[in-house]
Amino acid sequence: MDTDRHADEAWILGVQRKLYQWSQAHPNDAWRDMWGWLTDSRVLRHAWRHVASNRGARSAGIDGVTADSIRKKGNEQRFLDRLQAELRSGAYRPSPSRRKLIPKAGKPGQFRPLGIPTVKDRVVQAAVKTLLEPIFEAQFWHVSYGFRPGRSTHAALEYIRRAILPHKIGEDGRRKGMPYNWVIEGDIKGCFDNINHHHLMNRIRARVADHRVIRLVGQFLKAGVLAEDQFLRTDDGTPQGGIVSPLLANIALGAIEERYERWTYQRSKARPDHPEFGVIAARRARVWDRGAGHCVFLPIRYADDCVPRTHRRKAVRNCVRDGGRSSGAGRQGQASNHRKLRRPKAEVVSVAEKAGRDPVRYGSERRARANR
Repeated sequence: MDTDRHADEAWILGVQRKLYQWSQAHPNDAWRDMWGWLTDSRVLRHAWRHVASNRGARSAGIDGVTADSIRKKGNEQRFLDRLQAELRSGAYRPSPSRRKLIPKAGKPGQFRPLGIPTVKDRVVQAAVKTLLEPIFEAQFWHVSYGFRPGRSTHAALEYIRRAILPHKIGEDGRRKGMPYNWVIEGDIKGCFDNINHHHLMNRIRARVADHRVIRLVGQFLKAGVLAEDQFLRTDDGTPQGGIVSPLLANIALGAIEERYERWTYQRSKARPDHPEFGVIAARRARVWDRGAGHCVFLPIRYADDCVPRTHRRKAVRNCVRDGGRSSGAGRQGQASNHRKLRRPKAEVVSVAEKAGRDPVRYGSERRARANR
């Protein structure tokens, strides 16, 4: 059994590497045939192991079936064979998610709606994520850290610390001249519940041309939720709790980084063998524009938490006043349904005041707190 598992993992890793390398080499093209891989027994077994081994294995959807109950009865192979047959015949349809309200940490009386899909839907979502993730990982930018493999909040904090460090060294050996004087700590209001389906699907179609996979993702988005025996349609958003939801949210919110392309990552200057050229070109553009007196924004994003940084106070005021739209933090492209910064959670921070006029010490303190 372990030999079969290792063989499955090695094959899937090869497929993911192929998709990632193709996506890097063809950033403006779409993959046309993915359904055969999605319905392959090796992908479904890999997805099942992911679902059965995580903390939600004991949680049931609207059908009352849990991954633990399937495993204890020894029906795993029968379950996967039946699911594979449904997918290949076109009979598979996602079920509504079961809504469960969980209390928000540190906020008495406030709850977060969690959507719990059925085990069958979770396995299919895990299979979809296995194939979509390498395609979009190749195009996600280096300033995005939320819900991505190999990235964490600590890495995001370290990037912020290094970015606010002064680059010039004075005669006394101390760093001087902070590149960014202001930081906007913002949280996009109702992000998961209000993601525009039309905008999201357009971004997926730009990279995936297999209509069966596109239709399946659309069915997940429109499956609805069941709350207290009442069916609720989902015309917007992706339910928190779905395996593929964090990836879909990152695909939609990637428009924030694209809004700052000149100062974040100039894709036109990057090359397949030297992707760092895009970062270097963006760094030069920031220095040039800052020297010319233009306002420069550089965002750091962890899911829906965005931290744009700028050196001009007026730009900070405008950004918070209009909910982030002037800086691009509230945009999702032309099809945006006007995501806004959550004003009670939007905080404007002066780097110099926080650091006690010593930005090097401020960065060290933040890194120390993050590692506690």
